[in-house]
Parts: sequence; C-alpha cells; structure tokens
Amino acid sequence: MNYLAIDFGTTNSIAAILTDDRQFIPITFENGNPIFPSSAFIQMKESSAFPITKDRIEARFFQEKQREEVKKRNQLDEVKRRLDEFSRAKTPKVKKPKPVDFIAAGSQAFLRAMRTYEKDLDGLDRRIRDFNERVVPQERVRLESEIISVRTDTEILRQVEMLMSKEELERRSAELREFYFFNAIESDDFHVLLGHKAIDAYVADPLSGFFLRSPKAFLASTLAREYQFAFVKIIGFILRTLKERAESLRGTQFSGVVLGRPVEYLGANDDAGNRRALNIMTDAARLAGFTEVRFVFEPLAAALVSPGDWNRSGATAVVIDIGGGTSDIAALNALGNDRNSLEVLSVKGRRVGGNDLDQAFAFQEIGPSIGKQSLLKGGMTSPSELINWALSTRDIIAQNKFRNAGDQIADLQKKCVDPVPIGRLLQTYRDQLQHRILLSSEEAKIKLSDSEIRNLHYDLDLSYFEEKVELRVTQDSLKSSWESELGKLKGIVQDCLVQGGVTDRPVWAYFTGGLSLSPLVRESLTSVLPANSLVKRLNAFQAVVAGLSYVARDLSRSGSPSDEPREVRGISVMRA
Repeated sequence: MNYLAIDFGTTNSIAAILTDDRQFIPITFENGNPIFPSSAFIQMKESSAFPITKDRIEARFFQEKQREEVKKRNQLDEVKRRLDEFSRAKTPKVKKPKPVDFIAAGSQAFLRAMRTYEKDLDGLDRRIRDFNERVVPQERVRLESEIISVRTDTEILRQVEMLMSKEELERRSAELREFYFFNAIESDDFHVLLGHKAIDAYVADPLSGFFLRSPKAFLASTLAREYQFAFVKIIGFILRTLKERAESLRGTQFSGVVLGRPVEYLGANDDAGNRRALNIMTDAARLAGFTEVRFVFEPLAAALVSPGDWNRSGATAVVIDIGGGTSDIAALNALGNDRNSLEVLSVKGRRVGGNDLDQAFAFQEIGPSIGKQSLLKGGMTSPSELINWALSTRDIIAQNKFRNAGDQIADLQKKCVDPVPIGRLLQTYRDQLQHRILLSSEEAKIKLSDSEIRNLHYDLDLSYFEEKVELRVTQDSLKSSWESELGKLKGIVQDCLVQGGVTDRPVWAYFTGGLSLSPLVRESLTSVLPANSLVKRLNAFQAVVAGLSYVARDLSRSGSPSDEPREVRGISVMRA
C-alpha cells in the first residue's frame, strides 16, 4: 500500500512523497507551486445569477435618456417662463405725463415733463432693441446655467452602469442572505471552488457565494452533526484534489495518507474537541478515497527532517512550528543509536498562530478606517464589538452576529459625526468584505515581517472600499499589534522547555511554519531560549510535510497495515 503525506494546514496545504532513494518530492500544481490554499468558495452558479449584460445596459440607458430629454424640455419651458417674466418686467418703457398730475406743480413743470418724454420717446426703439439683443440673451444664459442640468450621454451611461451594479449588489446580497454556508453547500444552486480558484473567485466577486478561508479552524468546535459533515465534505474535496494530483503526477495509486495534526486543534477546549477534529479529518480522508489514515504531531514530523548535526551530537532540539491557526513546540533528545532515534521530552501546543496576528493587526491598523471608536454626536464612541465580529472569520457565533448586524450598523452611521468610516463597515457587511480586509492584513504582514529592514513601511491596498482610504503601516505598528499574541507564543515555548527539563542547557532551536519567516517573531521567541542556543530555520512550508513523507515511506514499505510500525525513529504514528 502506498501512503501520501499531506500537511493540511489552517491556511495552506501541501502534499509530498519521499522516494526509496530519499528524494523529497512535493506535489506541485499548474503554476509549479506546491502550496494549495486550504480555502473553499461556495459559489452561486451562473444560472442563479442575473448578470449585467450589454443589452440590459442599453435598455436602461435608453430609458434614462428619455427621462433626461423630458427633464430638459421641462427645464427649457421653465427658462422660457422666467425669461418672459423678466422681459415684461425689465423691457424699457416711457410713461407719458398726465396734466392732472401737475395741477400743484403748474403748467411749466408739465411742459418740462413733456419735453423729457418726447426726448425719451425718440430713443425708446434703440433701447428696446439693445435690451432684446444684449440683456435678454445674457439673462437667458444665466437662467440656463441655473436651471438646466442635463447629463451627457457619457455621464448617463456611467451612472447607469454604477446604478445597475449597486442594484445588482443589493439584489444578490438579499438573495445570498436567504442561504448560509451550511445549506449552500448542499444546494444545487451552488458549486464548490477550492484553493487559489476559491480565493480568486471571492476577491473578484464576494457576493457570488460563501468564502471559507480556514476550515481546519472549526473542526474542534461544538457543531451539530450536519454542520460537521459540511466540513467533512469541504476538507474531503481538498484532500481528494491533492490525492488526484499526486496520482496523476506520479502514476501511482495512494490508498493511505499520513496527516499532520497540531497538539491542540483550534477551538478545542478539551480532549473531546481534539477527538471531534480527528474524527472529521478521518472521515474527510476516507471521503477523499483513502482507506488507511494515520496522524503524526506536526512539530515531531518536522523534527524527523531537521539537520543531522544535533542528531549525531546527542544534543537536545526544540522544534518551533508556528502555523496559521496553531503553534506547536516539541523538545527532543537525540539518542545517537543506529536508528537515529529521538526521545520526545515534551510537546506543547496552543491555539494561536498567524491568523490571530493578522486579525490583531487588522483590528489595530484598519479598524479605525471601518468605524473603530468613531465619534458619535453625543460624545461617545462606536462599540468595538462590531469590528471584532467582522474580523472574527474563524468564529461561527461572531460571524452570525455580524451577519445580522446590518440594521445596527446603518443606525450607528446616522449617529456618527463622520459617517464615512462606519459606512465602510456597512459596505463590509453588505459586500462580505471581511476576508478581503484580513487578506490585506496578511499581505501587509508578509511585506513588513519578511524583511530585516527596520522601520519599513507599506501602503495597504484598500481600493475595494467605495469611500477611498489611504493607509500606511510600519514594522513598528505591526510589532505593537502583535504584542499580546507574541506573549502567548513565548509562554508555550517556555512551558515546553520547563516540561522537558531543558531550561538549563543550550538547545538546537529549529523554526518552521509560515510565521517563522518573520524576524520579529523569531527574535521574540529566541529571547526565551536558554543562553547560547543555536537557532536555525527549516523550510517554512515544507518541513512538516517532509517529515510526514518520511513516515509515509516507512509505512509504504511495510506491505500491509497489520505490519506497519507504530513509531518511526521514536516518533509515534497514530492510527485513525
């Protein structure tokens, strides 16, 4: 039986094999990249959508143009009416004197008034002509500029497209809210996209479905059986994709799988939570077509492929695996025997990882741009819980609260001194932008943390918001937002060292996991290691799966499940 190694991560997954001649071969995809995002997008099928076609735009444009022509005719009528009033009131006139009006003034005054009248009468035609040729056109221009506001065809077309897009977003948002993730996955109106295709589809059109960035993050939660099966299906689809790709590339059938597992699954409050997660993973693997399922602790798998220097020296190693959802630490001794066996001294894990840091960074840095602590007209500030609900994408309860918070956000916007930031939160609610915000935070994390340059800055791309926002973040702001989470990570490293009894001597420290790329993280965790420890980096994304492939190769050699070893170089292999 052939076993495939799969590191099914919170953020990314990767599959690999180790050949008999010890060649490590990660399974790559069309782009040559072995990393497969652990993401799914439950997308509404095209038949259920109502696309904005060219014919629909032209029909709406014709309607709007007709309305504009009627509007223009009405405005021209108003210009004519007011110009007529102006002409009647302002056209030059000459009033003929009446004798009765001069009884008191006398005849001489009357004669003088008549001479003035006759003089004015001689120039009246010229004044009327000047009025009509000069003054009236000037007044017409003024009235037209004041009254007529007719859009050009280009303006009409642009506004029609914008209006139709907004109407379509509102319609689809309302339609999507008739579903939720767990019934959409069972509906014939939706289909499932995975990996990079899922992320691309969500970014292109968030309102066409439901995005699930980290299915692994939910496995230990207390879920109804039907909800658990939804995760079995999603994870099963991902595992099957990896299996079929491996079989296509290698020309080999893989009936068994060796999966990595964290010490504590995200959401597990007790052993029952970890068992739920393992059961879901096992069912998903079998749904994917694997008949035999084995598990190995992720940091112990990485220890199997750590450089051999410490193995030969009989020294102690600490493997620090900082993943997307969990962080796991293992302390081991090299026994120095012919099998290069390892003695596990302690294994510790905690439900904190890169996604938590992304969320903390987004809350601190992007939060004010989406209404965090916005000033209200009464002098108070907006509640932060709305931002927390939006950004807690791995918390089903929080997401349900945010899903039902539309009226609350809209009401809050009316009370804000500056309604723009909370308006972006309303757009986040309407357009399902929670994951876009966290993707932006993750991008900033990568740009800022994967560099030794201090005070590096990065301009966040938040162009998906209707109200423009420009935001520059720095390594200092990144570090300050991570302070609490880094404290948790340092705590589990210290716990592992104490439990393993290795606080009094230098160790070989091996970092792996996506967050190990960050100098800020490595620097922080190195500070709690014993003095004179030697710090090295394993491959951030492939160390765990390389160790799993080492186990998979040994299991494949055994011939049958009954003959399989229960441990490889002292590392336990757990049967499902």
